[in-house]
Amino acid sequence: MVNSDRDPTRLLADDSLFSNPMELPEAPGKHHTVYRAEEGARCFNLHSYITRYEDKFWACWSSGWTDEEGSGQCIVYSMSDDGYSWTDPGVLTEPEPDGQGGEGVCISRGIFVQDGALTAHVAHLDRLNPGVGWEGLRLARYR
Repeated sequence: MVNSDRDPTRLLADDSLFSNPMELPEAPGKHHTVYRAEEGARCFNLHSYITRYEDKFWACWSSGWTDEEGSGQCIVYSMSDDGYSWTDPGVLTEPEPDGQGGEGVCISRGIFVQDGALTAHVAHLDRLNPGVGWEGLRLARYR
């Protein structure tokens, strides 16, 4: 039984509430930057994910030098106690086999809790070959 109009489980109990989405109340929110690129650093950041684990927020994303899925792209992460103040990013994994300047690419595929462990999925590519596809594609799980 749903106790309140503010209880989100009511959306699962009554799908008619989705019939007029523009009538749903807007949730208040705040904005905060987790990472801001600086000149000389990886400046193209995408594929961002966030989860909560052991009373902390964890974010991870793909971080590249110049463009989407360009060579040398790695996966970085940051954590926060409150969702507003974030640690400096750490590197979860570098591209394989050749790192910065080579053709290897990593693409973030998510961060979540699985079987009680903080888990990230990363796609590793030997290189992105336009017109051919993702050469040497492997999916890795980091716990």
